[in-house]
Amino acid sequence: MKNFVALHWDGKLSLPKSYWLVGVLFTHILIAVLSLALLVLTLATTGWLKQVFPAVLISVVLAILVWSVVGVWRSATGVSWSVFSLNRLASTLTGLFTQGA
Repeated sequence: MKNFVALHWDGKLSLPKSYWLVGVLFTHILIAVLSLALLVLTLATTGWLKQVFPAVLISVVLAILVWSVVGVWRSATGVSWSVFSLNRLASTLTGLFTQGA
C-alpha cells in the first residue's frame, strides 16, 4: 500500500488508474467510511472527543483530497498535453469540486 501511495503521489501510475481508482473510487469509498465513522461517533459519545474528532476527520479528508488531486495532475503531465488537456482540467476540477463534498 505504501508503494501505491508513493507511486500515485509521484504521478507514476497511468492516468486512467490514477483518475478512476484513486480519484473516483478510492477517495469516495474512504470519504464515505470516514463520514459514517463521524456519524457513529457523534451519536455515541459526548465530551472532548465529540469536539476533536470532526476536526481530525476534516484534516484527514483534506489530506486525501490533496493527495488524490496532485497524483491525478502529475499522472496527466506524462501524457501529451495537446491530446489530454481537457481531460486533465476536467479530472482536476472533478476532484476539487466533488471529492470534498
